[in-house]
Amino acid sequence: MSYKMDLHSDEFLRMLMRRQFSLSASIASVFIVIIAAVPLMNRFLPDVMNAEFMGFTFTWLFLGFLIFPILIGLAFLFVRRSNEFEDEAIGMVDPATMPKHDDADTPAGAPAGLGH
Repeated sequence: MSYKMDLHSDEFLRMLMRRQFSLSASIASVFIVIIAAVPLMNRFLPDVMNAEFMGFTFTWLFLGFLIFPILIGLAFLFVRRSNEFEDEAIGMVDPATMPKHDDADTPAGAPAGLGH
């Protein structure tokens, strides 16, 4: 039998926070690299960035339209991975340390777990 953690232990909280921080830092790093690339490309590839496409320069097309699907994708990735971490964490918890739920107090259709 594998070792199960206490839900209320410092070890469990540190592990979960470390994983969430790592995920947040990696998503933020991707975002910063993408945003920092725009002025760098304007500086070093002005012909490409000033080329017109659908009446816009590529710079304005990127900043006005293309950035939004990228942000939505990063947000979706963050939420999906965060939920996976939470599900894995629930599997690592000793069931004896989980809070007891009354079926009468739980709203109909409420999901199991820590709240996602």
